Amino acid sequence: LKGVYGLFIKMCSPEYLVKKASILFPTYYKNAKMEIAELGKGKCVLRIFEFGKMRKINEQTINGWMHKAMEICGVKITSMNITQSNTENDKYSEFSICWE
Repeated sequence: LKGVYGLFIKMCSPEYLVKKASILFPTYYKNAKMEIAELGKGKCVLRIFEFGKMRKINEQTINGWMHKAMEICGVKITSMNITQSNTENDKYSEFSICWE
């Protein structure tokens, strides 16, 4: 999240960043899809589909990427959880994020 992406993230609101995450995400993970399941003031739920063989390390890396992006955006994360996991045979991996 350095260079052009870091500059872009620094200048946008967290809601805007979440809306654009589905566009940025495939640049890191080819063929994977991200959708917004919920977006409100200070909260979002993101789902990742079609990742292929997801491993725990992949989920933790994605979780860290999202956490760092929100920090660069200028918000404080109050909670961040993986609420469903493709590694546990769920249909998708789901990330719940709250911030202030």
